[in-house]
Amino acid sequence: MGQSYSQVLFQGLSMYLWFILREEQEKLNVWVALMNLENLYGTQESLVKVFERALQQNEPKKVFFQLIGIYSRTDKLEVRMRQK
Repeated sequence: MGQSYSQVLFQGLSMYLWFILREEQEKLNVWVALMNLENLYGTQESLVKVFERALQQNEPKKVFFQLIGIYSRTDKLEVRMRQK
């Protein structure tokens, strides 16, 4: 016959989680774009401000990895590490 209550509930929860994860990824993508812009055209101080806001709005580990990727793609990793 039809689906059981638990199957329908599981399907609904799966769809809900998919939407949440998708929104979280899109939010992270916006912050990564802002960090890219600051890295290319802004100052170190402006990048740090955007980075700190991104940490508050997203999972910190993901933000750190994204910033490392930005630095490595623009060959600024060594420069930024030396500044600390």
